[in-house]
Amino acid sequence: MRVGPKRMRLGPIASTEVACANLPKRQDRWLMNLFGADPRWRLKRSLLVLRAGQRVLRLRTDSG
Repeated sequence: MRVGPKRMRLGPIASTEVACANLPKRQDRWLMNLFGADPRWRLKRSLLVLRAGQRVLRLRTDSG
């Protein structure tokens, strides 16, 4: 993984099929598509936002 000023670049992403139920499988696929698109990122205080097309992931630190 390389993190530049505005973009994350990840190498190949792999997943294993472990007979996941439909929801975890969809979540896994969604995350693989997000990270596979080399998302743009923005960090503001305790909020990290990763964005690739219509996919947006917001991660906030626990402030309490």
